[in-house]
Amino acid sequence: MGDWKYDYEITPWEEVSDRARETRRMEVYAAMVDRLDRGVGTVLDALKDANVAENTVVMFLSDNGGCVPSRKIAPDGANSTRQNAGTERYVRFLRRRVGLAQCTPFRRFKTWCYEGGIATPLIVRGPGIAGRGKITHQVGHVVDVMPSLLELAGGATS
Repeated sequence: MGDWKYDYEITPWEEVSDRARETRRMEVYAAMVDRLDRGVGTVLDALKDANVAENTVVMFLSDNGGCVPSRKIAPDGANSTRQNAGTERYVRFLRRRVGLAQCTPFRRFKTWCYEGGIATPLIVRGPGIAGRGKITHQVGHVVDVMPSLLELAGGATS
């Protein structure tokens, strides 16, 4: 494991040639995270309004690793200007420096077999969930989800 400065071949921010473009990419990413956060809040509020929040398990599981490869997905030929960033007709992956932030504290990102490429955050809230407001570093796998839900519901796990 080399020094991260060399391991990731990242251009220091002071040397980035098109800061406006890179700033826009980070703004779009931050907006996506904000919209996700608001969406989760909307779901939790709806459960509360329906008086079922205290009897409902809510799980949030993300895709593995940050998405870093820089490739354009624009079948209609849209260009990569700052003005197009964040529009529904143009998608562009973030660069390595932002990918590192997405996966911190893990090394690398999607397409790599390091933790940054394979680790997935899981947030669980509901009755019978131990450790409210705490972070666990326990390793799990998606195959653990169904038996856990069955156990919470009082069902047979085998």
